[in-house]
Amino acid sequence: MSPQSFKRPVPQDAAKTKPVYQSEEGELDINAMSPAEIAKLSPAMLAKISPKMVARIQPKNLGSLTPKQFCTLTPKQLYSLQPKQVMHLSPKHLGSLTPKQVGCFAPKSLGSLTPKQFCSLTPKQFCAITPKQVMHLSPKHLGGLAPKQVACFAPKSLGSLTPKQFCSLTPKQLYALSPKHVMALNPRQVAVLTPRQVAALPTP
Repeated sequence: MSPQSFKRPVPQDAAKTKPVYQSEEGELDINAMSPAEIAKLSPAMLAKISPKMVARIQPKNLGSLTPKQFCTLTPKQLYSLQPKQVMHLSPKHLGSLTPKQVGCFAPKSLGSLTPKQFCSLTPKQFCAITPKQVMHLSPKHLGGLAPKQVACFAPKSLGSLTPKQFCSLTPKQLYALSPKHVMALNPRQVAVLTPRQVAALPTP
């Protein structure tokens, strides 16, 4: 057999070969990684991912981040999360966030949490929900809350609920409100309440 038959394969041009987990934009591509590999990413590596790339992470892959990893995302990264992504977050993921971080979610994305996810938020996290965010909550979100959770909303945020949202609150939930909450309500919110609901409101 001639020596030519033992020629080694010509290696690919290293300049044309990109890292295994690199996207076309040159960023870390979490979608190319396994759940086990995702769970090993350091906060420093996650911080380098642009908000635009974070928005492209497949929901199941985002859910593969540990709560400890998830809470290291920046405000801009959290704001970039899409509705279909947040639906794959566990109560532990949400519980790992600071109140300020919860306030960073895009209103539409926060409103895409399931009622079960939403009611898992802590009192301090409820207090951080912004007026723009509450406007994207459904009656199911509000109806699943315990009275003490409703009482955690900031007065300004509660006053931003639409009349349709506000009238979905039960007498028990309304009874838990503080005088400051009542003072933040607008006439249109009160006008849609039943006599029983009005009677449950505390006196300002």
